[in-house]
Amino acid sequence: MPYLPLFKAFDSESSNNMGGFADGQVDAILAELGAAPDAEAQRAAIDKLQKRFNETAPLVNFGARPNMLAWNPAVQDIKYSYSGIMLFDDAWLNR
Repeated sequence: MPYLPLFKAFDSESSNNMGGFADGQVDAILAELGAAPDAEAQRAAIDKLQKRFNETAPLVNFGARPNMLAWNPAVQDIKYSYSGIMLFDDAWLNR
Protein backbone atom coordinates (compact mmCIF):
# COMPACT_ATOMS: atom_id res chain seq x y z
CA MET A 1 0.00 0.00 0.00
CA PRO A 2 1.42 3.38 -0.96
CA TYR A 3 0.09 5.15 2.14
CA LEU A 4 3.20 5.09 4.32
CA PRO A 5 5.74 6.52 1.84
CA LEU A 6 3.24 9.17 0.72
CA PHE A 7 2.40 10.09 4.32
CA LYS A 8 6.08 10.34 5.26
CA ALA A 9 6.89 12.56 2.29
CA PHE A 10 3.86 14.86 2.18
CA ASP A 11 1.93 15.03 5.48
CA SER A 12 2.25 18.48 7.03
CA GLU A 13 3.33 17.05 10.39
CA SER A 14 5.69 14.34 9.13
CA SER A 15 9.29 14.63 10.27
CA ASN A 16 10.32 13.12 6.90
CA ASN A 17 8.63 15.89 4.92
CA MET A 18 11.97 17.28 3.76
CA GLY A 19 10.48 19.89 1.45
CA GLY A 20 8.27 21.36 4.16
CA PHE A 21 5.18 20.97 1.97
CA ALA A 22 2.05 21.66 4.03
CA ASP A 23 -1.48 21.47 2.68
CA GLY A 24 -4.58 20.66 4.72
CA GLN A 25 -6.34 19.10 1.73
CA VAL A 26 -3.42 16.76 1.10
CA ASP A 27 -3.39 15.80 4.79
CA ALA A 28 -7.11 14.96 4.61
CA ILE A 29 -6.64 12.89 1.44
CA LEU A 30 -3.71 11.03 3.03
CA ALA A 31 -5.92 10.23 6.03
CA GLU A 32 -8.59 8.96 3.62
CA LEU A 33 -5.98 6.81 1.88
CA GLY A 34 -4.76 5.40 5.19
CA ALA A 35 -8.30 4.42 6.17
CA ALA A 36 -9.28 3.03 2.76
CA PRO A 37 -10.94 -0.37 3.26
CA ASP A 38 -10.08 -1.82 -0.15
CA ALA A 39 -8.08 -1.33 -3.34
CA GLU A 40 -10.89 0.58 -5.04
CA ALA A 41 -11.04 3.14 -2.22
CA GLN A 42 -7.23 3.39 -2.28
CA ARG A 43 -7.28 4.14 -6.02
CA ALA A 44 -9.97 6.80 -5.52
CA ALA A 45 -7.91 8.49 -2.81
CA ILE A 46 -4.75 8.34 -4.92
CA ASP A 47 -6.67 9.91 -7.83
CA LYS A 48 -7.69 12.78 -5.53
CA LEU A 49 -4.11 13.10 -4.31
CA GLN A 50 -2.79 13.29 -7.87
CA LYS A 51 -5.30 16.02 -8.74
CA ARG A 52 -4.26 18.01 -5.67
CA PHE A 53 -0.58 17.54 -6.50
CA ASN A 54 -1.30 18.83 -10.01
CA GLU A 55 -2.80 21.97 -8.45
CA THR A 56 -0.12 22.59 -5.82
CA ALA A 57 3.04 21.15 -7.45
CA PRO A 58 4.70 20.07 -4.15
CA LEU A 59 7.86 18.96 -5.97
CA VAL A 60 9.62 19.09 -9.26
CA ASN A 61 11.17 15.97 -10.72
CA PHE A 62 14.32 16.75 -12.65
CA GLY A 63 14.64 13.19 -13.90
CA ALA A 64 16.15 9.91 -12.93
CA ARG A 65 19.51 9.74 -11.24
CA PRO A 66 22.05 6.99 -11.64
CA ASN A 67 22.09 4.37 -8.95
CA MET A 68 24.74 1.77 -8.31
CA LEU A 69 24.70 -1.21 -5.99
CA ALA A 70 27.82 -3.22 -5.30
CA TRP A 71 28.71 -5.81 -2.72
CA ASN A 72 30.87 -8.84 -2.30
CA PRO A 73 29.49 -11.91 -4.13
CA ALA A 74 29.92 -13.90 -0.90
CA VAL A 75 27.08 -11.90 0.66
CA GLN A 76 23.84 -13.72 -0.15
CA ASP A 77 20.10 -13.00 0.09
CA ILE A 78 20.22 -9.22 0.43
CA LYS A 79 16.90 -7.78 -0.70
CA TYR A 80 16.68 -4.44 -2.50
CA SER A 81 13.40 -2.71 -1.62
CA TYR A 82 11.35 -0.59 -3.98
CA SER A 83 12.42 2.54 -2.09
CA GLY A 84 16.13 1.82 -2.49
CA ILE A 85 16.74 0.46 0.98
CA MET A 86 18.91 -2.63 1.36
CA LEU A 87 17.30 -5.27 3.58
CA PHE A 88 19.74 -7.52 5.42
CA ASP A 89 17.30 -9.53 7.55
CA ASP A 90 17.97 -12.77 5.61
CA ALA A 91 21.59 -12.02 4.59
CA TRP A 92 24.35 -14.58 5.07
CA LEU A 93 27.95 -15.12 3.98
CA ASN A 94 28.86 -17.88 1.55
CA ARG A 95 32.45 -18.72 2.50
